Amino acid sequence: MKHICNKLLLLLSCGYFAFSLAGIDRASVAAFLLSLVACCLAELRIDPSPREAAAKSPRRSFAPLLLVYLLLAGKLPLLLLFLPVTLYDGLRCRQKTVLLIPAALLLAALPFSFAALPPFLLLAACAVSLALASAKLDELTAKLRSLRDNAKEHQQIAEDNYRLLQSQQDALVSVAILRERNRIAREIHDGVGHLLTRSILQVGALLTIQKDESLKGPLLSLQDTLSTAMTGIRQSVHDLHDDSVNLQSFVKELARSTEGLHVTVDYDMSDQLPRELKIGFIAIIQEALTNTLRHSDATEFRILLREHPAFYQLLLFDNGSQQGDTKNPGIGLLGMAERVRALGGTLKIRREHGFQIFISIMKKAC
Repeated sequence: MKHICNKLLLLLSCGYFAFSLAGIDRASVAAFLLSLVACCLAELRIDPSPREAAAKSPRRSFAPLLLVYLLLAGKLPLLLLFLPVTLYDGLRCRQKTVLLIPAALLLAALPFSFAALPPFLLLAACAVSLALASAKLDELTAKLRSLRDNAKEHQQIAEDNYRLLQSQQDALVSVAILRERNRIAREIHDGVGHLLTRSILQVGALLTIQKDESLKGPLLSLQDTLSTAMTGIRQSVHDLHDDSVNLQSFVKELARSTEGLHVTVDYDMSDQLPRELKIGFIAIIQEALTNTLRHSDATEFRILLREHPAFYQLLLFDNGSQQGDTKNPGIGLLGMAERVRALGGTLKIRREHGFQIFISIMKKAC
């Protein structure tokens, strides 16, 4: 669009100059109209179609149109006064044929008076200036589009990496859930299950050896009760769900197994916590510890978990002095913020006396 506006401005200026110099007659009007047609044809020839641009086809030559224009100028000399518009198109196409235009400009100056030469050269200089400025703007626009496309591509890669990281974190949490579930199932099987099995065997033995028919009914009832209890225990062991995760045990084990950092845990929460909250807090704590180990010079890390009447609170502190980029948070922090938003909570970050993360989750949101 900017090229059309520039050419229209040059065409009107050249037309005003031609009409002022030669008057408004058939020749000047014909020259104006032919120049307008040449502008349109040049626009169609220089600018590729969307299909050609997508296929990166080479630019079509500007030489045939220029030669036809100069031949017509031999029959209608007033066309030479509109050469600045052609000069603009020639500079846009960046082809060697544009070298013919200065010679044509000199020929254009010959049929007219010396007084008309300065305005004519001024229009030519304006055409050169507009063409160079437009070319520079096109180049900057192309670079901007390239940078924008690269930024989108990098953002997509970062999002894909984040999703991969999140899936890995969820997988680690699932492993911890499975480990805890197996521990509980083993304790039930080895403890209560063993006692119930022994009781069932003892009742069966009593039924076999006792001869009193009056005791047979109560013993059979007791055996059925114990068998029902055993069946319920087995079903409970098989139906243990992800809610068996012990947040306190997991966090303390994570703190104990972290190397290169002294981690302390301050835990004050009830045992009945929403599953989504526990999984979210575990993933956030893991991410914060990973970020501290990778990007900070901290030697101490503190985890504080509190349950208040209306909300849950998670506070993470380290004593590092490296602040990092405060304006462009990394994927890890963005992932934490996304998890907190999914839980209906708020996240705040402070960088005074170390790196500090404050997370609050309303109970009604869970």
